[in-house]
Amino acid sequence: MRYRLGLDLGANSIGWAVLRLDESGSPAGIVRLGSRIFSDGRNPKDKTSLALARRIARQARRRRDRYLRRRGKLLQCLIDLGLMPADEQQRRDLKSLDPYELRARGLDGPLAPFELGRAIYHLNQRRGFLSNRKADRSQVDERGAIKTAIKRTREQMAESGVRTFGEWLWRRKSLGAPVRARRQGMGAKAQYTLYAQRDLIREELATLWEAQSRFHADFLTPDGLARIEDVIFHQRRLRPVQPGRCTFEPHEERAPIAHPLFQRFRILQELNHLRVRSGRLEERSLTLEERRRAQEQLLK
Repeated sequence: MRYRLGLDLGANSIGWAVLRLDESGSPAGIVRLGSRIFSDGRNPKDKTSLALARRIARQARRRRDRYLRRRGKLLQCLIDLGLMPADEQQRRDLKSLDPYELRARGLDGPLAPFELGRAIYHLNQRRGFLSNRKADRSQVDERGAIKTAIKRTREQMAESGVRTFGEWLWRRKSLGAPVRARRQGMGAKAQYTLYAQRDLIREELATLWEAQSRFHADFLTPDGLARIEDVIFHQRRLRPVQPGRCTFEPHEERAPIAHPLFQRFRILQELNHLRVRSGRLEERSLTLEERRRAQEQLLK
C-alpha cells in the first residue's frame, strides 16, 4: 500500500496520521492517526526548567572546586615566599589571629611574615565581586542589589576616611557591626548591608604590600606581589558562544550578528520586506530607485 505519514511536532506533543494514497499519489483515506502528549520539562508553577535546580547545584560545586584549587595554589605560593609556615600545625595555630585586625594594623606598623601571610590568605577567601557577563533577566534584581551595595560601601568608606576596605571592616567589627555581606529580603526589595568589588581587594593588597615592604624589603618584592595577584585575582575566561553552522554553507559557521556582513545582509533583507501602504488595503514593495536611496542612507 502506498501511504504518506504526516507529523505535527508541538512543544509537548506529537500528532501523527497515516494517509492512504491512490495511484496518482493523492490522499484517498485515513489509515490510522493519533497523538502522544508528554511533559514539557518545566515546573507547572513558575514554568522554570526542571533542570534549573540541578544546574544551580552543579554551578555551586564547580565554584567550590575552583576556590579550593585557588586556595591550595595560594598556600603553596605563600610558603615559597616565606609568608606561611610549611608545617600544618603551625598554620593551624595562625587561625587564632584576627585577620581583620592584621589587615588594618599592617597599614601603619610591621607585621611578622606569617601574620602578613594570614592577612593575604584572608583576602583570597573573599576576593570581591567581579561581573564578567551581562545579567540575564533572572539575575537583574540580584545584580541591581549588589551594584547598589557596592556604591553604598564606597561612599561609607569615603566618609570614614579609611585607606582600605580591610581597615573599614576592622572599624565596623570593633563597633559590633556586621562585616559579612548578607542578603536581606527577596526580589526587588533585596539588599546588602555592604559589598566589596574586586577592585577594592586588589587595591588593599597593593597598599598592604607596599606598607609592609618598608619593613621587609628583603623578601617583599614586586615579583612576589605579582605572583600572589595572579593567583588571587585570576579569572577564568568564558567559553566563546558558537554561532552554529550556516544553513546554505554547512561546512562554515554563521557570521556573528555584530559582523559587518551580517549587518549589510540585515539591511538588504529589511528593505526587501518593507512595504508601502497607499490605501487601506493596497500595499506595494519599494521601487528600485526608492530601495537604492534607502540603502545608501542605511549603509552610511
